[in-house]
Amino acid sequence: MVKIKALDVAEFLDTPEVAVLYLTEALMSGDPAMVAKALGTIARSHGMAAVAEKSGLSRENLYRALSGDGNLQDNRLGTFNALYPALQYYSQPGLFAPSNLINFQPNITVDPRKGLSVNVAWSSLHRESKADAFYATPPLVPLSGTAAGKRLIGEEASVNLAWQATVHMTVLVTYAGFAPGGSVRQVGGRSGHWFLALAQFKV
Repeated sequence: MVKIKALDVAEFLDTPEVAVLYLTEALMSGDPAMVAKALGTIARSHGMAAVAEKSGLSRENLYRALSGDGNLQDNRLGTFNALYPALQYYSQPGLFAPSNLINFQPNITVDPRKGLSVNVAWSSLHRESKADAFYATPPLVPLSGTAAGKRLIGEEASVNLAWQATVHMTVLVTYAGFAPGGSVRQVGGRSGHWFLALAQFKV
């Protein structure tokens, strides 16, 4: 009788280079579930107990966050991946963790010409609970001294430009300026400005 052992990819991720290649393939798929599952496999290859200790999470929560999706064909994401949130959803510089956060963000997008899109946004960020602190990133820890005072965290203005330069190239330009408020300013938070420009090539 022949016994067939199920393939466990984690057994083959024995070097950082192999793990990077594996994760890159998952990222290139554009599927959040595949990315979550790849991260979970990499974590298992390093030992979940060790990863849990370094991340400060329990093994149960780590397994839940990195479990991936049980069915990739049902068009539903079966995992809430709190370890790796899309921080740019809140702010392009990625300053704010999605914890104890209310973000009021009116914005407008205009297309002045074909292939060119300009988005202008203003954000007013507040702590949801005055009894809890402001959470910075990474590693999603509360900023000491901010669990008091006004709810206001700060305000941010941003301008995002996307230009389809050619059939194969897209140029993205982003500016964001942040001004702290409330307890964040009281503990030494300072204003900042960020500028990002990148080009994406697709064959």
